[in-house]
Amino acid sequence: MAEEQGKSVLDVLLSDNYSPSDKFDIILNKIFSNKVDSNKQSLIYSFQISNLITPNQKGQILDVGIKYKYRQDVINNNYGNNNQQNSDNYINYVDVRKYIIETLEKQENPNQYWEVFAKDLGDYLYKTYYKQVSGWEIKLTVLPHTQVNNFYEPGLHGPIYTIGDIY
Repeated sequence: MAEEQGKSVLDVLLSDNYSPSDKFDIILNKIFSNKVDSNKQSLIYSFQISNLITPNQKGQILDVGIKYKYRQDVINNNYGNNNQQNSDNYINYVDVRKYIIETLEKQENPNQYWEVFAKDLGDYLYKTYYKQVSGWEIKLTVLPHTQVNNFYEPGLHGPIYTIGDIY
């Protein structure tokens, strides 16, 4: 059954040269013998910071969603010598989370637009982690709440900023 190597599954199915049992075996072999193309894999990590009270824009409350995609070489080189996991390639999301919270708490411009903050944050993270990450998505969701002077801002809103190859 060596001649079936170059044939497609459809060719094998339509051929009269094989018994139904042989066709089944050939097709199963084709399906399970294919190796995964490592260049088509992706590893995306995401996390969210919920209900973060900020001094920005009169004390608005945010949900911050972060997503980042690891570079292909990081995925392919996950394991080093002796098949030991190489965790140095990966980002500790707690460090990123801490940076975001501290940056929001210490904002110098309390009226800065969320779009500007999202872009600045994404640009900083992209430059800081360029060796490990091919792209970032920063999603800021402003939650509905009552602001100073009893002004109620209904509905969810906010920017989504992407930089690099995230999808």
